Amino acid sequence: MESSIRETIESLALVSRGDRVLLAVSGGVDSVVMAAVFQQIQSLHPVCRDFVIGHVNHHLRGDESDEDEQFVRQLAKQWNLPVQVRSVDVAERRRSHKQSMETAARELRLNALAEIAIETGCHRIATAHHADDQVETMIHRLQRGTGFRGLCGIAPIRSLDTGLLFIRPMLNVSRAEILDFAGKYGLSWRKDSSNVSIDYTRNRIRHLLLPELVRMNPRLPDQFRELAGHCRRFQQKVEDECEQVRSRVIQSRHSEQTILHRDTLVILPEPVRVELLRQSLAELGCGEQNLGIQQFRSLHRLMQGPPGRSLNLPGGFCARTDSSTLILCRGPFGSFLSAVKEDGVAIPIPGKIAFGRFEIESQTLNRDECDCATFFETKPPTIEWFDLDRIVPPLRIRRRRPGDRFVPLGQTEEKKIGKFLTAQKTSDGLRRRILIVEDTRQILWVAPLRISEVARIRPQTRRIVEISVRLVPGHPA
Repeated sequence: MESSIRETIESLALVSRGDRVLLAVSGGVDSVVMAAVFQQIQSLHPVCRDFVIGHVNHHLRGDESDEDEQFVRQLAKQWNLPVQVRSVDVAERRRSHKQSMETAARELRLNALAEIAIETGCHRIATAHHADDQVETMIHRLQRGTGFRGLCGIAPIRSLDTGLLFIRPMLNVSRAEILDFAGKYGLSWRKDSSNVSIDYTRNRIRHLLLPELVRMNPRLPDQFRELAGHCRRFQQKVEDECEQVRSRVIQSRHSEQTILHRDTLVILPEPVRVELLRQSLAELGCGEQNLGIQQFRSLHRLMQGPPGRSLNLPGGFCARTDSSTLILCRGPFGSFLSAVKEDGVAIPIPGKIAFGRFEIESQTLNRDECDCATFFETKPPTIEWFDLDRIVPPLRIRRRRPGDRFVPLGQTEEKKIGKFLTAQKTSDGLRRRILIVEDTRQILWVAPLRISEVARIRPQTRRIVEISVRLVPGHPA
């Protein structure tokens, strides 16, 4: 078993000589054996710099949880290794995030281990997931409803935004091998009473379903491992394809919302479309545990339906369609719309984007090919021309804010937009529809009333950018 784990570490480059590794030790047999094997390998053929033991006390089993913590502290002392412990409040997390007990505990545990790693200067976090865990996870996901991505199983390496890596060096080792090793070297460990209860789905799979499946087919664990490998290779190809089409699909993105080009997205192959949606939602903070096949099918139906419809997603997220886009956002759509009205979105040049219930389109023109006199005589108020060489991109469109100022066309001094609207005797209804187009320096257009003097078309203008604002039919602003 030791040679198998060492081979996994080296073949996948899970650690390097200069790394400090955090060993996640719960006190159970799996993590105790992992820590012992790492030390054994390190003493013969060093694979990293050194180790730290990390333990998370979930406080779910009363005195048992505290006894687990004391056991791990004593084990670290016995092995002469530094140890760090964190306590988490699973019940509070479950209430505040409306999560299952298992999900809340897992997320808190991963966050706590990451905090320990950062504080202790660890580069890798090793967990003791093994081959039987891999099978249980895949069956669990099948039972819940999953696609090929879920059948990738537990990845041997998982990277975090912080640069930390979670590594699983024991995925090719069975539970039987782990118990044999513990017996051979006389290791002691803690038994988690909650692992026996069949109240939890995973325990029912472990104690009732999996033994029967293995009895029917002893090669089942190996076959699941092979299946996971096939799915991971396919997943990599899908992610590569996503990277190629991403710029054509995603029109704009910030912390609260992502806007995607609906027509381009809907015709992509299903695996690529689902992965792009998953990535976009993950970037907004929607955890993968909240998303399954049904959610992605519902999103596809939403994209194929008429504009103006919305869909609430698990975890407090929302999707909505406009005339040409799919908008993914945090929170219910009403709160998202308020955020969009405040923050605005970037206007591509050339290109088309949705902003709330408006459609904004831009294109570039050559002055020598334009009839300026006819344009200014006949244009509607929702279309304007600007001198492209007097603009500092990127352009943005947003709602009006208190204190906004601009230099109205034909004037030389800035004026507060509020006073400008009053002087124009603008109705309350039109005030609510006012949009602001700006570059990085100043406001260019109080749409649809007046452009700014600073970027107007002049005799020396050579390049023009045309911007049009259109209210999507059937949707009041």
